[in-house]
Amino acid sequence: MLGLTSSLTKGEFALLRPTFTENLLKDLIKGNSINVHGAIGQGQARLLEDIVPLAKEKALLVLRVNMKRFAEDYAGMIENLERQLRALFPDKTITCTNFSEVMKTLDEHAKTAKVLLMLENFDAVLDKPNPPEFADFFNDLNKLRNQQHRLVLALTTKPYNQCSLYTKTIQRTSPLDLKLEELHRLSLQEIGAELKHRKTSLNSQDLNLLKNRIHEHSYSFDFLEYCYGCVNAKARQNLSFSERLNIWEKDFAKNRERGIWRKIDRFLDWLETCVIKEILHFLRRFKLISASISVIAAASWFFFDKIKQFITGLSK
Repeated sequence: MLGLTSSLTKGEFALLRPTFTENLLKDLIKGNSINVHGAIGQGQARLLEDIVPLAKEKALLVLRVNMKRFAEDYAGMIENLERQLRALFPDKTITCTNFSEVMKTLDEHAKTAKVLLMLENFDAVLDKPNPPEFADFFNDLNKLRNQQHRLVLALTTKPYNQCSLYTKTIQRTSPLDLKLEELHRLSLQEIGAELKHRKTSLNSQDLNLLKNRIHEHSYSFDFLEYCYGCVNAKARQNLSFSERLNIWEKDFAKNRERGIWRKIDRFLDWLETCVIKEILHFLRRFKLISASISVIAAASWFFFDKIKQFITGLSK
């Protein structure tokens, strides 16, 4: 063990997955870069929140990037990392315009310190074309991983080795050497400990009912968070807890469904743009007449517009 047990009782801090989190940090400290993969709704962001203070206790310097925020904004990602570096080294003058300069900053100011780079929602840049600036980022990331005191923790929904990294040139980049760790579904014991830590006003019978329903749910951690908010809201107090729980489960499913349709709509917008761009590029490359370009482009727009109208209709 890593001597983390005392940390579990400090203030309001408690680990969602104590054993998994301790073993993960132990593996990182050994020098292994890791890809934690698990289904949506299992508390990936919470895992990172649990790891950060423990890593700092072990003198690791932590950088955290949510790739979903910066999948189309390389400059924004570098600016975010620059701010984190300035916070780590407040007495230094730091300026970064690319990830290579981030690495140079670490070499200059933390050459022998262990640095943990956490890439949340790494899926956001997998299996799809990325802005050309990301080609250097992926290559530099691989170099960072191969350095003695540099560690990468990437969180994805499916194993990273089943995915590919691309830039707009549609070329595979150098693969990262990451150890795979699966994020298991929450156990009854873990759910019970989390609910106990949150100190709800529920009696033991209702608490057990909630714990079992969360454990059975496909999105166990997300559903736990949703139910906890509903319990605190103290709505529908005239109904039995079982009835309220049934209503919460239906409302949670509706909220997720709306979110899925929004994601599908954004994907179609992206697909429409990419396909039309590729068609035009192909036609221009072979110097076909402009009339053909106009016809194909118009047909493509019409086709994707019809798909979007159809899906929008289904979502209503």
